[in-house]
Amino acid sequence: MHPAHLSAALLLSSSVFAAQASTQSTLNIGPVTVSLSDLDAHDGVTPSLIWDSNVYLQTRSWGNQQSGWTTTLHPNYVEYSTVWQDRQQWQSSSGPGAGSLSTNLGGGQQSVSNQGAGFSGIQLSHTVSGGANFTSFASSFQAFTLSAHSQVTFDVEYSGSLRSDAFTGHLVMPDSFSVPAFSSLSYNVALVVNDWQWGTDSAFASWWDKAALNKQLDHQHVSYTLQNTGDTDKTFNFMVQGYAQAIELSAPVPEPSSYIMMLLGLLGLGAAARRCR
Repeated sequence: MHPAHLSAALLLSSSVFAAQASTQSTLNIGPVTVSLSDLDAHDGVTPSLIWDSNVYLQTRSWGNQQSGWTTTLHPNYVEYSTVWQDRQQWQSSSGPGAGSLSTNLGGGQQSVSNQGAGFSGIQLSHTVSGGANFTSFASSFQAFTLSAHSQVTFDVEYSGSLRSDAFTGHLVMPDSFSVPAFSSLSYNVALVVNDWQWGTDSAFASWWDKAALNKQLDHQHVSYTLQNTGDTDKTFNFMVQGYAQAIELSAPVPEPSSYIMMLLGLLGLGAAARRCR
């Protein structure tokens, strides 16, 4: 291919325009249910679990804004890479003592509640517009004592969702365009007992599309079973934590110099066509 043809083709393929949309991630966790069972029916000990009076709640948020894109021209395609500003973060906490903590950190909503019996609930929500990547986090921490020869099972139900508006504005995607999804949500739900953790990670993602997006994951469960096989009561630490992350990338927009180069490429095409005649 003539160099002018190649330049024009590459620059035309990189002509994409920012999509105007927003993405919302939500995560609801809890409450926790506790089931006790007896490991030794002949020891005369009734299985019991006693919660400590000290409760510690925490909410956090972190994220950054997209400052632009970098482009690298390859022989047959244009490679795009996102450029992000420095990460920002916020934090709030409460305790000791049962109660609830609600915050609006980093533009999101974080709420966690513990009324003294392990864990009551976590609600997280974060909405971002084009060119943002933010996460909301919350946790509840409380110790408990489990009787000898006893088993306890903790079970937490959670639901998550990802919703994105249909974007407005013109959008042309080149065939070779390969970047992360424009709307995505990832979330984590974890039960932590001492240094042992049992949890789940889930993610939804959608590539650039004109249609609105609504994905839902309902009534999922995370369970954790712990046994005290000793002859004495034992104390453990118990924590429930979760985070929800929302990302909405802004499509790359050519720099003014790119338009000039594209115009020169088109002029080159015209000149080449006249020479062919």
